[in-house]
Amino acid sequence: MMKKGLIVLGLFFLGLLDPAYAARTQGPLMTPLKVDQIYMSDGNAVFVLFQGDSMPSCYANRGGYLRRSHPNFDQLYAQLLMMVATNGIRGHVIIDTVNPNGGQWGDCDIAGIYLRPEQ
Repeated sequence: MMKKGLIVLGLFFLGLLDPAYAARTQGPLMTPLKVDQIYMSDGNAVFVLFQGDSMPSCYANRGGYLRRSHPNFDQLYAQLLMMVATNGIRGHVIIDTVNPNGGQWGDCDIAGIYLRPEQ
């Protein structure tokens, strides 16, 4: 019984040390939230740069990947294209922070976009 408990505890701590661990946060409300650049590198993800300070602790405080493996990739990509076409809309970026303040392109993934149109 003691051995089984140690194994479970060890696996728990290994899970905490996993580099793929991500913390989900919400960027500040931007009025409007604008897409500055979209870059597709290898077909597995789209790198998106929003205007400054829209994604704190991410690349240049404004950029991250939208992965094709995201279950709502098509819908999020459509929202990004709509934002480009309309020159932005009031909203937040929902962020999965993988490597906070690392200064690298892969520091953050885009988990969602919370649109809050003017009322």
